[in-house]
Amino acid sequence: MRRPRLRTAALVSAFVLLSTATLHASRFVTSAEADLNGDGVTERISLETLGEHGEFELGIDDATIEGKLDVWLDGFQIVDIDTGDQLKEVAVHTAGPSDDDAYIIYWFDGTAIKLVGGFARWPTFTGDGTVYVQDHMGFWGKTDKYVLDRESHELALVPQEFHWVGVTGTAVQEVAIYETRGLERAIEHLSPGGEVQILLWYPGAKWEEHRYLVRSATNIVGWLKMSTLQRTVGGLPYAD
Repeated sequence: MRRPRLRTAALVSAFVLLSTATLHASRFVTSAEADLNGDGVTERISLETLGEHGEFELGIDDATIEGKLDVWLDGFQIVDIDTGDQLKEVAVHTAGPSDDDAYIIYWFDGTAIKLVGGFARWPTFTGDGTVYVQDHMGFWGKTDKYVLDRESHELALVPQEFHWVGVTGTAVQEVAIYETRGLERAIEHLSPGGEVQILLWYPGAKWEEHRYLVRSATNIVGWLKMSTLQRTVGGLPYAD
């Protein structure tokens, strides 16, 4: 049996509609009205929880679609991923157990509700079809880029071989850095007390394959595996 959430009616306005902006937790709602497909007719939008494990049903007029986030829902916001088209999107959100934000985004073609995409952490919608998503990686911030395909109206992650880190620490013990990500051919040693600039992160397929490109105090650039960097480089701004 479905257990509906308390609904709060709201007309779409600056309170709920965001385009060139980040999303704000205080603006999530469970009911709203808006013209989502640009036909001049206002749609009724509602969100209900199904059970206690993040399952939900999104309704737009007579159409419904079910989805699931990891934990309880905060509601949705209406966003405008591309201000150049006539469509607006519905972003269903959970803050997770410890501000581990996650989103599933939908659009309405006038008849059916369709999936746009989903991502975790903190998005910024530029309004030109691009969404930048920030994530905290322990001691640095990662940025992912998603682009809206105008034919399928789906968000696609733009691949990056490397991610920019740009954080400085200090070597706490001597350790070799390597010419290749495969940790072949040591080319320099980090000396205790020497500054270490962490330049790039390479996301390996497995945790043990993650690598960091660093610059030594002698201006030599080489690779460290993730576990070695955590053990040998101090002074990094880890979150509590």
